Amino acid sequence: MCQTFASLGGTGRVTNPSKLTVTDALAPGYGTNTIGTLTITGALAEVKDGAELQIDLDEEGHSDCLSYASALDLSKLRLVVNALEKLNRDCKYVIASNLTSCANEFASSNTPEGWYVKQTTSGGKVSLTLAFQKGTMVIFR
Repeated sequence: MCQTFASLGGTGRVTNPSKLTVTDALAPGYGTNTIGTLTITGALAEVKDGAELQIDLDEEGHSDCLSYASALDLSKLRLVVNALEKLNRDCKYVIASNLTSCANEFASSNTPEGWYVKQTTSGGKVSLTLAFQKGTMVIFR
């Protein structure tokens, strides 16, 4: 029996995810303005196009994290970072980990200009980190 959820969130472990469909949001963490990890032990049955990955974070570099032990197609997801005023340019935020692979870029994101999502691979697993692109500023007068 398959079940469909508008939102799948919280902190903890979801087992037997192949029977779950998410239509609106993946929301790791304890709720608004709190940090946590949602671990999904395999592939969900489906994540509908346009669903959001909702992330809370703090000024010290901590953020919600989706630990997803399967491949993830980012083109189906919109990245929504809550409390954008807490973004710290000196920090990097791990927003997803334990991916077997990761394809494409997020369909959209509400992050301010200069912020990007970087994929890194270690031990055969992919992580996604939100970081600020430091560069050279040129001022003309």
